[in-house]
Amino acid sequence: MAPQLKTPELTLTGLLLMVIAFALAWVPLVDFVAGILTIIGVIYLWNGRRELGPQHSAEVKVGVLLFVGAIVVAIVGAIVLAAATFSFHINLNSTQPVVTHPPISLGVEIAVAVVLTVAAGLGAACWLKLPYSLADATTRNLLWAAAALDVALGALYAVAEVQAFASLGALFGTGSTSGPVVSPLLAGLLLVVPDLLFLLAYLRVRKRLLDGVFPSAAAVTPRAY
Repeated sequence: MAPQLKTPELTLTGLLLMVIAFALAWVPLVDFVAGILTIIGVIYLWNGRRELGPQHSAEVKVGVLLFVGAIVVAIVGAIVLAAATFSFHINLNSTQPVVTHPPISLGVEIAVAVVLTVAAGLGAACWLKLPYSLADATTRNLLWAAAALDVALGALYAVAEVQAFASLGALFGTGSTSGPVVSPLLAGLLLVVPDLLFLLAYLRVRKRLLDGVFPSAAAVTPRAY
């Protein structure tokens, strides 16, 4: 008797959640919802990784490792940036203020910006990898374009964020070590370009699955809708 074929429900749900997350990720004050949906979407893709053959399963594993790595690196960068931003000195010399805030050095700014850029690169590689084996040639080109833009604009956003935090030294009377290159808000809004490209690519992959185009090793059947 032939094995009963199943529709890749978990993968389809995960892709849909990722599409919604990409649609919301660039919107200020709503991006935290995108973050939650992204985590849930990645979990669905992870749980459904075996639905579409061993190659897709292996690529999802790599994608999830990249996702975890991006989170860890971003947290490290954020902690270092926060520590540098809100550090202070206690002065016992009566001729100086009791508490002073040393300006963030250019070296620290560069180091944190590099760390946050690495986090953006790991995230972009994750979004590229998760659906790659399920995509056609056109969609793969979209994924590559989105990933490249995400890294470039992510680096710009990292620099803008670091310099914005450095400028907080002005609140303590020290000022920043360098002027801002671009507004963090503007840099964040520019990320809508790769987000929309990823959104389109994931939609194309999902439609391909709904149309019944699966990896040859996957024992699945198309939906009726």
